[in-house]
Amino acid sequence: MGHTGQHILNAIQKVREFLPPDCRRSDIQNCTQEQLVNTYDNTIAYTDLVLSKVISKLRHISEEQNIETSLLYISDHGESLGESGVYLHGLPYAFAPKEQTHVPMIYWAAPMQSDFNLACLSQSENLTISHDNIFDTLLSIMSVKTKAYRIDNDAFMHCKSKRAIARTTITTQSTDLDMEISD
Repeated sequence: MGHTGQHILNAIQKVREFLPPDCRRSDIQNCTQEQLVNTYDNTIAYTDLVLSKVISKLRHISEEQNIETSLLYISDHGESLGESGVYLHGLPYAFAPKEQTHVPMIYWAAPMQSDFNLACLSQSENLTISHDNIFDTLLSIMSVKTKAYRIDNDAFMHCKSKRAIARTTITTQSTDLDMEISD
């Protein structure tokens, strides 16, 4: 995948053809409901394309270089497409419909990964978590040992190996790592 704007535009153009007709204007009030939904679905298809390419590259790195790789993807918000007369996103959380607040999250790990029981994680697909869990979950995935880590806020803790928990959790006893951090 390239990094230039033209490459991205070309890729989006290919995906746009997936579900025509789509809405190619910024004044969405002049688009049909079908065009709006198709445009949104096309962006999801493009995101799937990008994620599949990233996972493929991570898998290749893991296999060729014997490096544990993983990917955590989570959307920052959902999108309203006319449900109850609401469009786009940005309503205060207390008023936002579930289409704006319930977002996808994808976690992929190379098969060689040993910190988590992948079968346990796959059985957790309907687990309710929030963006508030991401910080601690990322620390856990990357085995970062810090006092900032809150084990009770780690969404994957129930599937983590005891060895990996020990690497992430700081106990009250001083360790060499604690000394390095405080110096």
